Amino acid sequence: MAKKRMVSNEIIEDKRFLTLSDKAKLLWFYANNHADDEGVVDLYIWHDVLHITSTDPLMELVESGLIIRLGSGIDLLSYVNEFETYNKIQPSRFSPSRHHDLKVKVLSEIELKKKLALSETEQEGKND
Repeated sequence: MAKKRMVSNEIIEDKRFLTLSDKAKLLWFYANNHADDEGVVDLYIWHDVLHITSTDPLMELVESGLIIRLGSGIDLLSYVNEFETYNKIQPSRFSPSRHHDLKVKVLSEIELKKKLALSETEQEGKND
């Protein structure tokens, strides 16, 4: 994990971010700062440290598209969406995530679902 992270104004001035609750914003900053070099972070400890008593702030982040959950249930392993866009890491300093395979699998499934939904929408348009 890096000692420094960049936070782009593109994110913090984005409507998705601005409409979050204060706790969700704080959780996002912790997620971004403590993510590994591929943007994967276990939010379980930060939920406790920040005294977040419900999953509402995390669900806000998921619904806004700023965080993608890689786990389910009480597993709060998550990916900071678009992490690589805002955090350029020199190849000589890059350390692969121990959760790389899970991240790739989940992101691929999401991409496939998007493509299927788009294809279905296009088919419906042709049938009308």
